[in-house]
Amino acid sequence: MGTLPIKEYRKKSIDNIDFNLEIFTTTSDISDEENGSFSLRVYNEEKNLNYGLEIPVSHYNDKYGNAWLKAVLNNPKWREQFSRGNHNQHKTKKLKVMNGDIVDIDLNIYEAIKKLNELGCITKYCCEGGSNSISYILTENGFPEELSDWFRKLGYHFTSNIVQAHCPWHLSKQQSIKFQLLLNDWTNNNLSKDTSKYQVEEKYKEYNFPKLPSKTIKEKQEATNKMSMFIDRLNKKGNEKIKFKEIMLLKSGRDQYSSLKYDKLIENIDKNIVNSINNEFQDDIKNQEKVLKWYHRGLSQNLSIRKVKTDIEVGENYRNKGKEKSC
Repeated sequence: MGTLPIKEYRKKSIDNIDFNLEIFTTTSDISDEENGSFSLRVYNEEKNLNYGLEIPVSHYNDKYGNAWLKAVLNNPKWREQFSRGNHNQHKTKKLKVMNGDIVDIDLNIYEAIKKLNELGCITKYCCEGGSNSISYILTENGFPEELSDWFRKLGYHFTSNIVQAHCPWHLSKQQSIKFQLLLNDWTNNNLSKDTSKYQVEEKYKEYNFPKLPSKTIKEKQEATNKMSMFIDRLNKKGNEKIKFKEIMLLKSGRDQYSSLKYDKLIENIDKNIVNSINNEFQDDIKNQEKVLKWYHRGLSQNLSIRKVKTDIEVGENYRNKGKEKSC
């Protein structure tokens, strides 16, 4: 199975590490809405650093992918939760199997593998599973009929000598927990008649994007500088020459003016300007505040008024489209 690269480039992180960044998917997954996924990866092979995230095909969007990659570069502490390093390997325990070999078995399925071998089911490979890995057991000569029945009931990928607790990748952690529970109950002769005990609960089936970290001081400063340059360019260009899309794309993010109220915003501003803004929006204090905030950020009086009116128009158009779709 090959991989299909979506985006690849190289960039230096805030802690001065040269990272390779990539977004890719397996060629068979890209059209699979249920099980397909996009992989995001940031790595430096020389330093043995590797960070990754997978997003279901049905949820992926380019904006979040780029934001995640940027966050990994700019937040060294935060990115560690996505590390694919050695500390994520499963704990194991030595087991002497039927042919006399000593092998390492994942701790959470150790007792079940031991019992299988004692019953004459010679296991070749196995994994307890977890985040981003699928639980499975491969044997040379099959499984006890009781276990085989359960594998079929639970819809696992199952043949006579291999079982895979296959699922959409973002459920792999919860699926592995249920797989381990099934094996442990079987080992202790305590299997439940209730199939739901061994199935992933509905609350885990909805995929949620990992929350992105707050912007660093450097990122906030870069955003402020970028906005200031954009504002300067618009002021110099003049109201009549500015296109609708240009004024629409002007964004502030949260800054020192975002939470200020009307009384604070009109301090030290010429009364003629305040009155002019009042005349444009009458008793609409909320939109007057928005205009004043843009004025404080450096946008001219006329452009500040136009910016707020543009945002109002965009919002109304969006709501009207929503009404058309629901009719």
